[in-house]
Amino acid sequence: MILVKNKHILTTALPVTSREYKILLNSKKFHNIENGVEGFCSEFKKILDVLEGNFIEYEETIKRKTWYLDTRKSELQKKSYVLRIRKEQGSNKKFKITLKFRDPDRYLSASKDITASKKYKHKFEEDILPPFTPQYSHSVSINKKISPPLRNINDAIRMFPCIGELNLDENSELISPKKFIAFETTCWIGAFDFENNDGSIKACLNFWHNSAKRNGIPLIAEFSFDYDSIEVNENEIEKFKLINISKSKELFLRMQKMSAWIDASPSKTKTQLAYNII
Repeated sequence: MILVKNKHILTTALPVTSREYKILLNSKKFHNIENGVEGFCSEFKKILDVLEGNFIEYEETIKRKTWYLDTRKSELQKKSYVLRIRKEQGSNKKFKITLKFRDPDRYLSASKDITASKKYKHKFEEDILPPFTPQYSHSVSINKKISPPLRNINDAIRMFPCIGELNLDENSELISPKKFIAFETTCWIGAFDFENNDGSIKACLNFWHNSAKRNGIPLIAEFSFDYDSIEVNENEIEKFKLINISKSKELFLRMQKMSAWIDASPSKTKTQLAYNII
């Protein structure tokens, strides 16, 4: 990261590590997940063929629970922060705690001092939502073997010191908004590319249910695909293949015309839906 700072100016060059394209789907098409995935993949590959893309099919399914923590007044969300916890299925799986700041302004997002007190993984990513709207996500994640003690803002500050800069009441209780827990199923369907058969673009379907049985119509169905930068160096801007950039944009725009499969609601994220709709 290249940082120039004085009393009046703060400029940051933070490399984007990946670009992820996200689109919400018509969840009714996935009443039966297996049939829905098969039908969607068939239509998706037709569009990919038109763009002369190469598809490498494979299947991998991950199940986990996902929930968010915030004050009763949703003060973190109002400041564009998200505190999320994920627990993969199985007794030996770890808890993954993520603090994320998201903003459409790349430099505002990059300027945030997102750090953690323990060993963490840092990311700076670009999310692209319909019709073609970028959001820059600056995050850190910590893995823990046991459920994290996050009872109030003070606990959150001990884990993520940057939360202290928000000047929130440290005694404010942290709760799961609307007591919502997503029973999440992520289906990796394969990878694709537009040259060299390197499968550099990964694709998955993600479903949220409100019970561990994970049956019936999902609350949320989402398709996403992403690719990483070729090279990320803290002293150098990121690099992406131009063909991936241009063809992925065309693919994303064409997918939005799959009227039977696409959720016609205004552009949203799963986080927003968890806070505002569910």
